[in-house]
Amino acid sequence: MWLSCKKEKIVEQGPVIDVFAKPKQAITKQFVRNESKFRIPPQVYDDLRKTGRLVYLTFLGESSKDPSLAMLAKHYQVLPSIIAGGIDQLKEESIGNLLVHIKGERAEIEKAINFLKEEKIIVEEVKD
Repeated sequence: MWLSCKKEKIVEQGPVIDVFAKPKQAITKQFVRNESKFRIPPQVYDDLRKTGRLVYLTFLGESSKDPSLAMLAKHYQVLPSIIAGGIDQLKEESIGNLLVHIKGERAEIEKAINFLKEEKIIVEEVKD
């Protein structure tokens, strides 16, 4: 069980793997991102956003074993680039996190993101 607190109030709780893989509250998302070492300078974020989309990808279990990013480049007109990433061991399970820049036409990026979701990869667009 994991608890996420803000100003001495519990804002999120649940099994550790669920809270780290699918945080719902902004404060929990910020904590998880900081723990994953996704500290990218603001200018880098701004530059990357101009040429494509930045997404956080979370891999659990079987989804971490397939070459999903290679498949994007092969089947869609996009160029994925890994900006940052890491793997954490949470009790019995591993959780992989990547910050990925996907460059390409808007429609192809959407197709690529849908493919990742179909592969059971958690996809979250970077908005801030």
